[in-house]
Amino acid sequence: HLKQAAYLAIKAHEGNYNLAKEKSTEVLLYLTAQRQISKAIEIGGVTSDNNSIAWVSFGKIPKILDNLIEFDDSIISRESFDYTIAKLDDSVLKKLNSEEKQNIIMTRTATLPVQSR
Repeated sequence: HLKQAAYLAIKAHEGNYNLAKEKSTEVLLYLTAQRQISKAIEIGGVTSDNNSIAWVSFGKIPKILDNLIEFDDSIISRESFDYTIAKLDDSVLKKLNSEEKQNIIMTRTATLPVQSR
């Protein structure tokens, strides 16, 4: 989902249909399937309660940063994703496997540019 959000943010900026001025903000909009930046930050922003984060680099990772971070793909895994942002009833979520849940999230993310303002 994070990779798709980054890809869609790049495409939005290349195609001039971006919702945000910065690509990083555009990623957050796609990641949270929101059109409003404030709502996206509320859902997916970093707070003092976070003990891990996922980030996107649009270029080469600076050496100093590369030495400070520890890669952990489990942070962005399907299993650890908070599917409550899909606003689906718990009874529905329980019936879906992780691939079906991911498809719902990715579909909502991909349709963000065509949603009415």
